[in-house]
This record gives sequence, structure tokens and C-alpha cells, in this order.
Amino acid sequence: MIPRLSFAPFRRAFAVLALASCTCAAAAVSTAVADVIVLQSSAPSLKAGRTLKSADAISVPSGNSVVLMLPNGATKTVTGPFQGKASAFTKGMSRNAALWDSVKKYVQTGGTTTSSVGATRGIAPPLQPGSADSGSAAAFSWRHIPISASGDVCVARGQPLSLTRERAAGPLKLTLVDFKSAKRTVINFAAGARTAPWPADVEPKAERYALMTPSRDMITIRLRLIAQLPDKDRALQVLHGERCMSQLHMVLRAFNK
Repeated sequence: MIPRLSFAPFRRAFAVLALASCTCAAAAVSTAVADVIVLQSSAPSLKAGRTLKSADAISVPSGNSVVLMLPNGATKTVTGPFQGKASAFTKGMSRNAALWDSVKKYVQTGGTTTSSVGATRGIAPPLQPGSADSGSAAAFSWRHIPISASGDVCVARGQPLSLTRERAAGPLKLTLVDFKSAKRTVINFAAGARTAPWPADVEPKAERYALMTPSRDMITIRLRLIAQLPDKDRALQVLHGERCMSQLHMVLRAFNK
């Protein structure tokens, strides 16, 4: 008779290995999720662009402030006086890995100063909490549609919209094409103007549009209509979730006061 093999020792070994793997993975997630990124800082001991671990100290003297991006992509402004650890802001928080990696890459490649991220990419006024418009056409706005890059554009549903160019220049004629209806509308930028209103006879829809000029390649955009605008601390999450990456970078630049 062939002896009956027992798999019990193997099961116990696999169970031990699986438990060890899970424990190590959980520890890794726990350690990683507590990280924060310094987006802006006037505190002498903290430089913009730095990633802080859970046990790292955050020291913000009176009269100074620090803007942190938390693991879930929300931002947090810490106003001095404050003494504590990074973990004070991340307890029980899960990580938005895609958003975190995107901002981390931007911080590493976009240029920073000791006080703010993305500082070498341009100057823009700060994002106003809950505002439909942050001011300058060169800055992020829920109502401005940049004509400089293709991609998804997040705009406020039901609000007046404008097309914007980076710099004021001579007159510019732009043709807006609705891909779905094939309707063409001419938009004119006046000399010295950085904005032109969205055509009154074209209803903004969550669709694709082409922007064409005689002297440049066609730009393709897709509008993302946002019914309820987030406050400034949630802007990165909404923009990344809707894939509005050029505007996400505008928000990061807006920390350069």
C-alpha cells in the first residue's frame, strides 16, 4: 500500500510565510502612508519639496506657516506656533498613490526654491478658497480654459467661461470646433488681452473640442464640468481625479506667493 502523504506541515509553513509577508506589507504601507510633502514653507527648518516621514519633526515658529500635501492628496496649512510630528496629520489616512506619485514627480522635476515648489516654472497668485476664479489668466481658475495644451480641463458648471493665453500679445483669431456636432466658431482675442469669452452660442458640455489657429498645431481639449467646486485643500484631489493635469500643475505653481 502506498503510504498516505500528509500536507499539514506544508500548510503550516505556507501559513507562517503568508502571515510574515502580510505583516511586512502592512508595515510598509503603514510607514509609507504617513509621509507628507512640503509644498510651501516660511519656516526656517523646513524646505519646500522635502518629504517628511511620520516621525519627522515639524517646527513652525510664530508668524510662519507651512503647506503640506497629505497622503490622500489633500493639502494642510500649518500656522505657527506649532511643534509636533508629521504623523499628527496622517493618522488613519490612506494614500492616493497615483496623485502622490504625480506630485512627487512634479516636485522633483519642476524646480523648487526653499520656500515653494514649482517656483521656476512661473509666478501665479495664490489659490483662493472656494473661489470660482483665482485672478490672473496665467493662474489656475475654475473658469479659465488654457489654449496652450491639450488634455482635460476642469471648469465650473453653469459659470461664465473664458479662453486664456499665457501672455498678452497682438490680436489672435482662434477657431473652436465641437467634435460631436462639427460646429465651428471663431473666437477673437483683442490686442493686449489674455482672455476671450467662451462663445455665447456654444453650450459648454462634457465633450471634446479642437482649438485651431493658422500658425500653430491643433489643440484638443475635453471639458470636465464640476458641479460643486472644492475648497482649496481638496483642489488637487478633484483635478487629479478628473485628469486635469495641466491645471493641477497650475495649482502647485500657485503656492509660489
